[in-house]
Amino acid sequence: MKQLLIFSLLLLSTFFAWSQTPNQAAPKAPPETIAAIRPIEDSLMVILDSLAEQSSRDTLARLKYYKNDRRRELSQQLAKTLIQALKIPNSFNYPFDSIKNYITIVQPDDRSFRIFTWPLITLNYNTNNPSSSEESYQYYGAIQMNNPELKLHGLFDKSGSLASPEYETTNNDNWYGCTYYGIVTKEYNNQKFYNLFGWDGNTVRNTRKLIDVISFDEEQKPVFGAPIFAIKNEEGQIKIKNRFMLEYKKSATVNLRYDAEQDMIIYDHLAKEEVAGGAGVSDKGTSFVPDGQYYGLKFENGTWKDMGVVMRQYLNTAPVERAVLGGGRNNLNQIPPNKKQGGKTPKTKKPKRK
Repeated sequence: MKQLLIFSLLLLSTFFAWSQTPNQAAPKAPPETIAAIRPIEDSLMVILDSLAEQSSRDTLARLKYYKNDRRRELSQQLAKTLIQALKIPNSFNYPFDSIKNYITIVQPDDRSFRIFTWPLITLNYNTNNPSSSEESYQYYGAIQMNNPELKLHGLFDKSGSLASPEYETTNNDNWYGCTYYGIVTKEYNNQKFYNLFGWDGNTVRNTRKLIDVISFDEEQKPVFGAPIFAIKNEEGQIKIKNRFMLEYKKSATVNLRYDAEQDMIIYDHLAKEEVAGGAGVSDKGTSFVPDGQYYGLKFENGTWKDMGVVMRQYLNTAPVERAVLGGGRNNLNQIPPNKKQGGKTPKTKKPKRK
């Protein structure tokens, strides 16, 4: 259960850092719906337990006989069982509370739809050199529309085939797979843009966080990505992107969230960290880690505009995931509270000279 437990802890730390105006109280599912879905929800938990047991066995065996096929089979079984539950009338109002630590569920304030997402972690094990084994993530998901009759859009992860995901528009058949941990709705010219905040384990060395955008066409089919992110590059030039993405060192903790008080997206600015090459490697590589500055994006006239630095914090070391169960800033991946600032950027404190 080790791998699934670690994922759940990281996911929970991301949820706790999320800040937005809470949804209004959602209608409750009628008793007959609850009675019909609850046994299926129990079946979902059995499948999740089997998936966790498979992860535990693989981890204890040092992944030498990694059962990728078995785990795919379990994940597909999970999808089929979930669809079985969603087919029950009034299922949209059923919360699925017992599986939320493993399957993320997000929905906008208008409750027009909700999205279920979960990961499948696989490994290409190198028997000759175990340390070079490659970890990969595949994601599953579905969009349930808030209709009297079930209307479901399956999500098919095609991340590996997207050459430039930051600049591409896709549909549910060519989805950039990730687990969604938050959603913010913005409207411009009578069109709603649902901004999805996602986490992607990516590779054994790097992790990604991203903001994708989902809208719906005239046939109510989902469209992912929109040219609404005006981001400055290192030279100060503005690039219009369909997705906003941060890629960073696996051990680093990176914040990407919406702050309702400031009505702004806040995120850790990343900088290159030089790392020494491994044994037999002469060149030095680089990874990206937080540099202590927080940047912001503000939604104006239909575009998320790059506001540059909105907050600074001096750190002796880069935040790391291993402190997730400890105290302090690293614990919940949170931005320090902006106390009594009235939404204004706090003054920068200079480090003391020794």
